[in-house]
Amino acid sequence: MQKTAARNVNYQKCGSIMMLLAVLNALAVIAAVLASDSVQGKTPAMAKAGAIGSAAVLAVYAAVLLALSSEETGYRTASVFFLLAAAAGAAGLVFRAGTYGAAEISGAAGSIFLIPARIKECSAHSFIVSDPDFAVSSVWRKIRKWHVVALAVAAAASLLAPLDTFFSSMVVSAGAILCAVMHIVQMGLLLRSSRLCRDFYGTLGR
Repeated sequence: MQKTAARNVNYQKCGSIMMLLAVLNALAVIAAVLASDSVQGKTPAMAKAGAIGSAAVLAVYAAVLLALSSEETGYRTASVFFLLAAAAGAAGLVFRAGTYGAAEISGAAGSIFLIPARIKECSAHSFIVSDPDFAVSSVWRKIRKWHVVALAVAAAASLLAPLDTFFSSMVVSAGAILCAVMHIVQMGLLLRSSRLCRDFYGTLGR
């Protein structure tokens, strides 16, 4: 597998791994729905499975990003923070039936860890696709701030959820919707970037 162009990037490898990342984003949405409070109230066992799935997806996501670290060093930093978020999710499962507030703090910590994870990931994607399509590269840079907003709201939602007030319900709903939308946007951009990388690799004749 040869590397290409002045950036010394293996576009074929990047295209394949970005496709896998898109699939993992789709799985993350499914796991988040299963782990939601509405499912928790009706089917606790399914909600627990969703929470386990969310932590597992984050851990796998971290491993996959690490595989891209040879192409851009930002992926390594992103991988570390995704792994920390997965650990926070696992801690939340342990604390869920234990000390009051510990699960909420773990959930907020997971969202906070995801902020630098997403910033670094999007920056790395932007670098990789800047030669194949500068416009898409610019979009990757622009969505970083929306990830920050969505994850900040999600962190607040984790802390406010136990209050069971109208305001806390609104924040929880907003956090869930924003994160779901950002996962979908991320998935679409990853699919687009995957195709760009594979097509660009083909034009280079390597």
